[in-house]
Amino acid sequence: MAGLSNMEIEEFDIEENLSESEDEYNIEEDLYKEEVETVSVFYVYVNKEKEITNIKRETIFLSDSGVLTSKLFKSILKTNSYTNEHNIYIPKNIIQYNFNLDPENIESFLKNDVNLNKTNNIFLKTINSVQDIQWEPTIGMFYNLNSLHIIYHEKDIKKHNKTKKKKNKHQKLNIIKTNANHSNRKTQKNNEPVLSNIE
Repeated sequence: MAGLSNMEIEEFDIEENLSESEDEYNIEEDLYKEEVETVSVFYVYVNKEKEITNIKRETIFLSDSGVLTSKLFKSILKTNSYTNEHNIYIPKNIIQYNFNLDPENIESFLKNDVNLNKTNNIFLKTINSVQDIQWEPTIGMFYNLNSLHIIYHEKDIKKHNKTKKKKNKHQKLNIIKTNANHSNRKTQKNNEPVLSNIE
């Protein structure tokens, strides 16, 4: 212990060291944007009780300029919808996340700048139709944040479509018979019924 008491302890200035680190690290030179070539797609399944029953994740490749084409988008939606004996899961909410912040704004963003936090929603976009979806270039260290979130909701399968078709067919025959009777009143020479050959 006596040896420790005779040691000279060098003072360490935290603020000074942080200042030196900032001088060595140039944000504009070390942070740059790059094209988004792949994104993570998250599939979330919600049942009728509003409970999440399953979550899946996959990585998909985008075309040139970071675009998910409408054709591939439609295929993804259809492929990941599934049915069981009584219910079907269909896409209801689709949200795109694109971290497209410019390098010169990253410092204020990380420091929780109040004004910048008000615009955080610019990274989120709701997709309301089958369309091309584009991801703008992103800062490399935030690349993995770029994603697509598809929420499927459970719905009942309707089973009364066949009954409706039969009903509509019966109504159509009634209209034909009505027209036939009307034509018989006009042409009395033809004694054979107009619908005699229709089964």
